[in-house]
Amino acid sequence: MSGGFRLDHGGEIDRQHTLNFQFNGETLQGFSGDTLASALLANGVSTIARGFKYHRPRGIFAAGLDDPNSMLAVRDGHGYDPALRAGQVALREGLEINSVTGWPSVNTDAVSWLTQLTAPFMPAGFYYKTLKWPNWSWYEDAIRYSTGFGKADGRADTRQREMRHEQCDVLIIGAGPSGLAAAKALTGSDRSVILADLSAQPGGALRYESAQIDGVGGVQWADNVVESLTQNSHRYLPNTTVTGAYDGNFFTLLKTLRDSRGVVGERIWKLHAKEIILATGSHDRPMLFANNDRPGILLGQAVREFIGQYATAPGRHIAIATNNDSAYLTALQAHANGLQTTLIDTREQPSSKHLAAVEAAGITTHLGAHIENTKGSQRIKQIKIRTGSTAGNNSTTQNLTCDALAVSGGFTPVVHLAAHRGSKPVYDES
Repeated sequence: MSGGFRLDHGGEIDRQHTLNFQFNGETLQGFSGDTLASALLANGVSTIARGFKYHRPRGIFAAGLDDPNSMLAVRDGHGYDPALRAGQVALREGLEINSVTGWPSVNTDAVSWLTQLTAPFMPAGFYYKTLKWPNWSWYEDAIRYSTGFGKADGRADTRQREMRHEQCDVLIIGAGPSGLAAAKALTGSDRSVILADLSAQPGGALRYESAQIDGVGGVQWADNVVESLTQNSHRYLPNTTVTGAYDGNFFTLLKTLRDSRGVVGERIWKLHAKEIILATGSHDRPMLFANNDRPGILLGQAVREFIGQYATAPGRHIAIATNNDSAYLTALQAHANGLQTTLIDTREQPSSKHLAAVEAAGITTHLGAHIENTKGSQRIKQIKIRTGSTAGNNSTTQNLTCDALAVSGGFTPVVHLAAHRGSKPVYDES
């Protein structure tokens, strides 16, 4: 491992193409193929933002749009955006990035010290009855100054804004394994197909997970499916977010147009489709314990993505907490890339197949254990775990040292677009 937390090998980055960018006035370097999130992690940047209410330090939590912490102000060669998620910003030469919370800086936030002193007097919802007496105007300016995410910029940008009206027989939303399988089945048919995905490359998790499909690697399979799709006069739209689903199978899409200097423009699609296939995947869920918001705590799936696709580690000694089998993949991947790895599973009897694999790799495992608390200021430094049942004092606690913690509390399907049309998810206990 070199250059902070950059791994010496692997990933889909171009190590021959170095990119310089600025974060809060400091010049850092990344590679072509990085996102802003992976480049910041690779440079060892821990705190990138402050919490909305108590101004607690926040770090990278996820790799994409499911990250609630990484809203940053971004200026590229074409314009300025006051608040973008770091995982959705493709790294470009000369990017100027600034945190949008924290004063006088994100690392030394004076408001955080004030809120620590006043936190006992600020329970949830206190402002609804307190800050209207004797007059709301007494508090308005201070509240507006200390909250919010990003500031507007008065300068006009040079980005193109376009609108396009289209229709197709089948709209496939999501170019992960499921969406690509649907696209492959429809390739060569007499139906016109549009495959839309928010990522720059197809495959979803295939780009960082180990997979073999139809006798080839997952990445190669994904690229082959898209190539075959476009050769058969169907369309593939990368860097495209489906923003709304309306009655009559009418959809709005936002396609980001990029060049070597950044975002050159945006194209809004108004699309009518006869049929729709939702293949939007799922998001990893966090786990609940005291101080689970410290910088250095990430989702387990995000850790696999940062390691596998961007050759970036969240730390050198990583603890992994889980209640399901997916984190065993995270542990094996982290260990294979030379990271000190410790696995904590709330289950006393996990899958024997996965348990055997991590034990064979020599990974320290704590079964029937859960995290009670964490320590650290700008970055997590220690976790406290409890093993065994708390009933009858039949449990033990111990402190483990780590500089990163991956958590995986199960998965939540991405059902937003179905919900736009009134379809409600139904819980299936099995």
